[in-house]
Amino acid sequence: MAKKKRDTTYIGNQWELLHSMLSGMYLEIDKLCKKKPDMLLSDLKIEKINELIFPIKEFLQDENPFVARIQPLDKEEPMELSDVIILLSQLSKGLDAYKSKYYIDWQWN
Repeated sequence: MAKKKRDTTYIGNQWELLHSMLSGMYLEIDKLCKKKPDMLLSDLKIEKINELIFPIKEFLQDENPFVARIQPLDKEEPMELSDVIILLSQLSKGLDAYKSKYYIDWQWN
């Protein structure tokens, strides 16, 4: 049975989009965290972070057990900014590990 070829252009574009969106979110939350690390997330921030969690988890699927365990944020129990930085860092490291594994010689494999 022939091995199905992965659409590496699509994978690369998805990785770039997710990484870019996550980096932007991380920078904004990090700025706020430096001012008030114990500040709770607003509903809008929770919604936007969840909009990142779902596609990143789907993209990484079974690649990273730490990312697989990340649950969507709950508006009923908002997290402190300092806790969210840890979660965003795990997502970022998961994407970085994926790239290290599949991006070889300046191309997606």
